[in-house]
This record gives sequence, C-alpha cells and structure tokens, in this order.
Amino acid sequence: RLMGDFASYIDAQDRVSAAYADRERWTRLSILNVARMGKFSSDRSIRDYCRDIWRVLPTKIALLSEDEVTWQGKFRTPIERVRIEPRPLQKAEDMLWIGGGLSPISAALSADVGLPLMLPSLFRWPTDYLEIVEHYRQQCAAKGVVPRIGFPAYLHVARTSQEARARWRPHLEHYQSFAMDVRGSFGRPTDFDALLTGPAICGSPAECVERIAEINAILGLDRHVFLMDIGGLPWDELTDAIDLLATEVMPHLW
Repeated sequence: RLMGDFASYIDAQDRVSAAYADRERWTRLSILNVARMGKFSSDRSIRDYCRDIWRVLPTKIALLSEDEVTWQGKFRTPIERVRIEPRPLQKAEDMLWIGGGLSPISAALSADVGLPLMLPSLFRWPTDYLEIVEHYRQQCAAKGVVPRIGFPAYLHVARTSQEARARWRPHLEHYQSFAMDVRGSFGRPTDFDALLTGPAICGSPAECVERIAEINAILGLDRHVFLMDIGGLPWDELTDAIDLLATEVMPHLW
C-alpha cells in the first residue's frame, strides 16, 4: 500500500515539531544524536556496502586471482563463470592498494582483505601517520597478513639545492594554493620551506637521497610514490628532474 504508513509518518512529524518547540530538549537530543552516531558513520556504512552489498573488493580480487568466478549473494545479481581477459601477470595484491590513512577503518579494511595500504597525498608530515600505520601493522599481525605500506611525496630534484628550490618554489606554491581547500594541512604549516621538512622533497640528488631514506625509515615503506608533475612545471624541467631521479637518486637507495 502506497500510503499505508502515512498516518504514522504524520504522528512522528508531530512529535518532532513538538520537540523542536522545546529548545532546551531539542539541543539535548541533537547532542545525544551526534554522540551516538558512531555506528552510522560514513566510513562504517561505505565499508559495509562494499563488503555485504557491492562486494567490490572480494569480487575484484577473485577476478584477478582465479581462472573463473561464480558467486551468488543476497543483494546483487549473481555472476557465473566470469573470466577476465587477458589474464593479469601480476598478483592481485600487487595491483590493488587500499587508499587511506585518516581513519583506522581503512587500515583495518586493508588488513581484512590482505591488501597493502597507501597513505594519502595530503599536506601532512610522515610522522602524522604513525598511529594509523601502527594500527594497520597490528591488524595485519592478528590476521597473519604481511603488511605493506606506501606513501606519496612531492619531489623535485636538480643538480644543486639552490637550483632545485628556485625552480620548484613557484610551482609548489601554486599547487599548494590550489589544493589546500581539498587536501587540508590538519594544523601543519604549508609554506614552501615548511613543506620541505614534511611531505615534500626538494634539493640536489644527495639531499633527495637523504630525505627519501629518512621518510622510508620513519614509516617503514614498501613503496614510495613521487609526485613530480605539479603546479604547471614546464615539460623540460619535469623531464630533467625525472632523469636525475633515475640516474642520480634511485641507484643510491637500493
């Protein structure tokens, strides 16, 4: 019946209106509602949808790992003998990473499905992620999963420190002004010199080697991603930096 619950809806709305008229009671109910909403947080809701309804990760992992996949559940259309072509050469856990680092839920999800955790590219310092990283490692240990962690850093390298800073400063500052509204700093300073002590790496090849090794040691990284094409950096300066990274930086890290 289309209108079967209309009477109860009107009754509930009358009670809401009466509660709103009592400002002190309404304020108290609002505070209690926020305090008790943990179960209904978006992190938890999205995780449950992915796991129980969409089955995004289990299905994708199965398709990448198994020759054929047949599955039938409660909430979505079943699949029967589905196979992807061409077959992947890599293992699923080498291709799929869980992006997260601001919530323990994302860290727990990474451990639950046995996938590595990629921290976000925010204007935060590597040390800001230590609590989440430790939580992820503990979850992996409890489930017998080998933890793997990745971190993206902004990077520019030139032949000298002076050249690198002069060349990159306007572009990093331009990127910072553009991205600040969507990325946030969580209280950290975001001026050029401050960023170079946190999530950004800039300098001569030797300086970049030192900073990369420092961040790797702090977080125990398995993969370090370098974001180099930012802020409208000219093509010739970008390719020069990439060449230096490949020839003068990377060989000294492994």
